[in-house]
Amino acid sequence: MFPRPPDQDLPRARAILEESLDMFRKVGDDQGVAKVLWGLGNMLHQSGEYAAARAIAEEALEANRRLGDRFGEAWSLWLVGAAALGSGNHVAASERLRTALRMLSAAGDTSGIPIILVELAGAALAAGDLHRAVVLHSAGLAVEESIGTGLGQMTAGRGDLAEMLRRRVPEELAARASAEGARMSLDDAVAYAISEGERANSSRVWRPAG
Repeated sequence: MFPRPPDQDLPRARAILEESLDMFRKVGDDQGVAKVLWGLGNMLHQSGEYAAARAIAEEALEANRRLGDRFGEAWSLWLVGAAALGSGNHVAASERLRTALRMLSAAGDTSGIPIILVELAGAALAAGDLHRAVVLHSAGLAVEESIGTGLGQMTAGRGDLAEMLRRRVPEELAARASAEGARMSLDDAVAYAISEGERANSSRVWRPAG
């Protein structure tokens, strides 16, 4: 999830978005409705209203599917997954996020890939898969550095995930898994993130050397 910038007036943003949504619906502008729904869901997500964000994101998802807008569909899936993760449902989050990742990768849209990698790291951490969490987090940072959108840094730099990884992951495992993720190319990171086989292999129990 994105950290909330301190200077945002989210109540005013919500009022404007809700007014815009009503106007687009009145004039029958389905594309406008889909875009505003996504914006409203994202704003609710930034506000920490995860259940409301997910409900609106689901509406945006269906609206974009009706329009045949694959870009909007993929980003709506990301938002559904991110909101599910914020609500504590890491299983649903992982499913939606991996689907969004497949779509963005197939379309050659790399802008959202670092964000999804880091969100999937949060889902892996919630599932107790420490190795996978660190690999994905590190890979997200590496991919972000290679493509330079700034979006992955916004997500990866949030204090809660970074601090939880520092607290929960033993140093030996953290160093090894971080190096593994940092070596990944964009294609390698995507394949690791969406592969069920890799996920099963990486869920092994970690034991310290010796």
